[in-house]
Amino acid sequence: MLEDWVLEHASEYAYRLCVFTGPVLSDDDPPLRDAQIPAGFWKVVVLRDATAGGADLSVVAFFMKQTEMLHDKLGKKLLQLQRYQVTLPAIEAWTGLDFGALKNADELAWAPAALRADVPSESYRRLTGPQDLVFSGERRRAVGRRILPG
Repeated sequence: MLEDWVLEHASEYAYRLCVFTGPVLSDDDPPLRDAQIPAGFWKVVVLRDATAGGADLSVVAFFMKQTEMLHDKLGKKLLQLQRYQVTLPAIEAWTGLDFGALKNADELAWAPAALRADVPSESYRRLTGPQDLVFSGERRRAVGRRILPG
C-alpha cells in the first residue's frame, strides 16, 4: 500500500505529516451494481520537511492507477498497482479541488523538467520504489519559496 510506503519512509523526510486521498472519477469508470469503480486514486501528503529542520512544509502528490486490477477477479494484481508522483495542479484538474498555497510547496513542480518528463505533460513521474520519489525542497527554498508550518 502507498500509505505504508509513505509512513515507512516519512521519518527520513519529516517530523509530522497529513495524508489526504480521494478517487479520480471519469465517465468511463467500470460499473458495479449502481455505482462506478474509479480507475484511479489520488493522495496528497503534506509534511514538515526534515531537510529544513521541520521549519518548512513539503507536499508530495500521488496517483495510483488500478485499471488493470479491475479485470482480475482473483485480485492477483492488487499489489502491482501503477504509482506515479504527480503535481497538485494535475490533481486539481482531475478533481476540481483547489489546494491553494500548498501548490507552492509541491515537490514535483519544483523539480527540474528532466525529472518530470516521464510523460509529455511533465506533471507525472512513474514510481517503482522510494528511490524514485522527487524532493526539491532545497531548490524551492533557494528561491525564497517556503511555507512555514503552523
